[in-house]
Amino acid sequence: AATWEDAGGGGGGMAPFVATAMASDHDTFFATAAAPYPNNILSSDSQTVNYDTPFYQPFVCPADMDIVNIQISVTASGAATNCDVAIYSADAATGSPSTKLTTATFDVSSTGYKTTTLGAPQALTAGTLYYLGYVRDASNNFVLRAHPAQACATGFITGIDNFNTPIIQETGTDNVLPATVTTANLKAKYDYNAMIALGV
Repeated sequence: AATWEDAGGGGGGMAPFVATAMASDHDTFFATAAAPYPNNILSSDSQTVNYDTPFYQPFVCPADMDIVNIQISVTASGAATNCDVAIYSADAATGSPSTKLTTATFDVSSTGYKTTTLGAPQALTAGTLYYLGYVRDASNNFVLRAHPAQACATGFITGIDNFNTPIIQETGTDNVLPATVTTANLKAKYDYNAMIALGV
């Protein structure tokens, strides 16, 4: 497995904030559970994907790394449906999801732990904010394994009465992940953080 040392170190001397040098078969970065947006991983919950619009979840990369696959867990299938999962950059000025960097497509017509290999490795930079975006390509419901209710806040909300809407949703783009996110269409929504991991 590639390590952060293989990729040239920790971004100008920054130490990684998770252990990146481990046994060779420990080659997966659990992006949705990593600091500084930690989610509970001692148990799991369910995220029913019943919207056609994309959802976005942030993570900060702990070390320079080359991502070779993306992993999800499907706990209830959806007939004749794929789930697209992408890594997005974040806008340097606003911190909002910005440009799609790479995409993995998953057949969710069956359940189980699923891995999709990327067409080419995607380089990520230590200490940099990224987003994981996902969307279904057809209007059929399925369920992803998710972190329990200790969700992380991902963006601005409309007011304190909107406290339970931690997920970013983009309206106006159905059943597809856009190449560039339209920030005017980003909204906060009630839902769980889907478990998504990145292979190195």
